[in-house]
Amino acid sequence: ADDPATGPLHQPSPSGAEWKPRLHTNCMDAVKPQVPLFGTTGDSGPDADQRLSIAFLDLSVFPATLQSCASTLKSLDASHNHLNNLLALTRCTQLVTLVLDSNLFEDNCRMPHLPNLRYLSMNANRIANLDPFIVMLRGSCPCLEWLSMLNNMACPYFSTRSEYNEYRLQVIATIQTLKVLDTDRITAAERLKAELREVVGDPPAAQDRQTHLLHAPESLLQQQSLSIGIAPEDRICQS
Repeated sequence: ADDPATGPLHQPSPSGAEWKPRLHTNCMDAVKPQVPLFGTTGDSGPDADQRLSIAFLDLSVFPATLQSCASTLKSLDASHNHLNNLLALTRCTQLVTLVLDSNLFEDNCRMPHLPNLRYLSMNANRIANLDPFIVMLRGSCPCLEWLSMLNNMACPYFSTRSEYNEYRLQVIATIQTLKVLDTDRITAAERLKAELREVVGDPPAAQDRQTHLLHAPESLLQQQSLSIGIAPEDRICQS
């Protein structure tokens, strides 16, 4: 798998080909966390207290034993359970990687402040309203670089390309620290579009320019990226 900071997770479809999204069976396979992702407290390695897997345990709450390693825990896999509350992670301030796939989290769940969290996977939950959820993440996870929300109602991954691109722009504009969203890294062109769509209260001429650029061809967006000092990148999710 490619590193989210250095390469695309998959190549765009050939010109003229039908756009078909690709879904990772386990989306954390697409990144390379600094801390080993999967482990148990029974491991004997030097970083055994930094990683924990409680996946597939039919849990409705986080186990009390989590608190014994909370202050040093850097990687937690709690996928495939029945969890719907994250308050038990309040002391897990060293977390870098958090996998919460296939649980019961909704868009009104509250994430405790996790200042070091970089990788968050929340696929296959019950997140229906995008805006309040990503605003909450922006405040709770100030260093978040990788986010996957596939198989949630708020993520139109299997809808039309235009709907999915609009979703990407909304997330990118809100969580500006992101480098990878779902299966694709964020391009300079996407970031520029996200910045432009956030412009409000501009004079008419500036608003016209914003509308023009939002629907501009890729070549023009790359020129605009260079003009403001953003290096062009290969486009993953084409508009």
